[in-house]
Amino acid sequence: MSKHISRRTERKLVAQFLYSLEYVECPSIAKLEEYFIQYLATEENGREYNSEDFSWQLICGVWAKQEKINDIITTLSRNWKLERIGKMELIALRIALYEILYTPEIPKNVVVKEALDIITAFGDTGANTFIVGIIEQVAREREEI
Repeated sequence: MSKHISRRTERKLVAQFLYSLEYVECPSIAKLEEYFIQYLATEENGREYNSEDFSWQLICGVWAKQEKINDIITTLSRNWKLERIGKMELIALRIALYEILYTPEIPKNVVVKEALDIITAFGDTGANTFIVGIIEQVAREREEI
């Protein structure tokens, strides 16, 4: 991206992009990249693609680990199926769990705050306690390893 964009802004972009993927098939990383380049080029975003950007790295990570992350969410969200969780809440949770599990340099409190920021901007804040509970549990289990 040509100018400095905060990671908070990039996470919101990632959440919106991943939300758009909920409605299309994305069978490969090449297709994912194509969709993202098109998404960035929209007038609303007006950004240039750079494979080194935090947003692209986060998208790739969440996309590649989505099945494993979904399994974790399913296991920890007793009596809840993924289909019952709001799409944006699920996306915020996937992003947060990816960061907790695969980017340990990002502090847990930042991950929680950013997930809640995404939900406040695009989702249902009634899910905050549920989301924080799952993130906290995964963070605790990761620290015990």
